[in-house]
Amino acid sequence: MAELREPHRLILTLCSEDQTGLWFVIPHVKDFYRGDDAESIKARTLGVLRDLLEARLIHAGHPTSDGKGFVPWKTSIESVMVRIGKEWDALGHEPNIGEIAWFAATPEGDRLLN
Repeated sequence: MAELREPHRLILTLCSEDQTGLWFVIPHVKDFYRGDDAESIKARTLGVLRDLLEARLIHAGHPTSDGKGFVPWKTSIESVMVRIGKEWDALGHEPNIGEIAWFAATPEGDRLLN
């Protein structure tokens, strides 16, 4: 990713400040793409996340049981994206608190912001 566009920068910043759930990312993407329907927002959200994952600026995974650490999923980016898409579809609604995935900035992502 040559340059961070605004939605990417915002999501990376959130992930750098704290572990960030998918349900928290979605409203921020909606703010950039007002008027888009639910399917478009889903596609845009997944697109931003894919871009950040491919640039190795964030990890997908889940917090440790004590909430102090983060466990990245040990799988390919494509597998991450397929998993998130399938689980989102299976929900039948926009993900809510604790559903599907969390994200955290990588050291490279943190460095890019500083």
